[in-house]
Amino acid sequence: VTVSGNGVSDQVITVTQDAGGVPYTQVSPSSLNFNYNANAPKNIDITANVAWTATSNQPWLTLSAANGTGVAVITASAADNPGTNGRTATITITGSGLDAKTIAVTQNGGPIVLTLPINFESDGTYVFNDFNGGTGTVVANPKMAGNNTSNKVGRIVRNGGAPWAGSYLILNSKLNFASLTYLSMKVYSPRAGVPVLLKLEGDVAPSEVQTTTTQANTWETISWNFAGKPSNVYNKLVIMFDFGATGDGTANSTFHFDDINQLAQPVNISWTGNVSTAWENAGNWSNNMLPTAGTEVLIPAGRPRYPIVNASTSVKSIWCAPGTSVSVAEGVVLTLLQ
Repeated sequence: VTVSGNGVSDQVITVTQDAGGVPYTQVSPSSLNFNYNANAPKNIDITANVAWTATSNQPWLTLSAANGTGVAVITASAADNPGTNGRTATITITGSGLDAKTIAVTQNGGPIVLTLPINFESDGTYVFNDFNGGTGTVVANPKMAGNNTSNKVGRIVRNGGAPWAGSYLILNSKLNFASLTYLSMKVYSPRAGVPVLLKLEGDVAPSEVQTTTTQANTWETISWNFAGKPSNVYNKLVIMFDFGATGDGTANSTFHFDDINQLAQPVNISWTGNVSTAWENAGNWSNNMLPTAGTEVLIPAGRPRYPIVNASTSVKSIWCAPGTSVSVAEGVVLTLLQ
């Protein structure tokens, strides 16, 4: 307190007050999460008017201070997680004579050894290698319906950068195309007609194949034909959604995917109608292959002509876009197995 008067020097009175009142301890935040490695210490804010102690119940999680009085900032540090499973710990901060405050701590599991099929359901860290404006991660399934009711899926968001932005995963072993020539993946795209380039990299020059989505805001399975490509040389799966365009970071540039697999034949085939109306002509189908009993047939809109089935056959299912059709010749049976 400063006392001033005319013609005299100011007088300063210092007032101190002992701590008192209701004892309290406040702690923030209430939870912490650490990556599996290379973690910077994380701050914990303690506000109290009493003495306090801080403890961790796990040896891999250490604190910069074990006790103190009043207001303080301490840090928590996590050692690298050597396993693929996530782990948990609890930090307990107790003020003298008060109930304990706890902080829930989680640490992600280490990198998962990737082998096909990849479904993103394992505990641990899926390591995405991002490039040129693409960002890959694992997230909750945005639509648990249709042919994909799994809990977790992959996601790539494209935001600026290059027209070939994306992310890649590294497999633990090289791909062999001797009998399994197709790679397939479930995708959830905000738009139909989005080009999806899958590029394989490894010990020799890359191989790349492009396909397109046929549906919007629903799960579908797309595939790429790598027949004739060299075996035992590629272990990088480079995924580029909306290839040739520049992303803007919005929902329109956000793509989800799941269940990456290697197959002898594609799960689904799209009608192109490039040659004729004949169902039995492979040139009318994507990948130049005829549907089989295990195939999900897609009939997209905007094709130059639509199929006529001239010989009895079976397929797993048929999805027809509005305004499209599949005709069956007289005396011919088209069997849907699902």
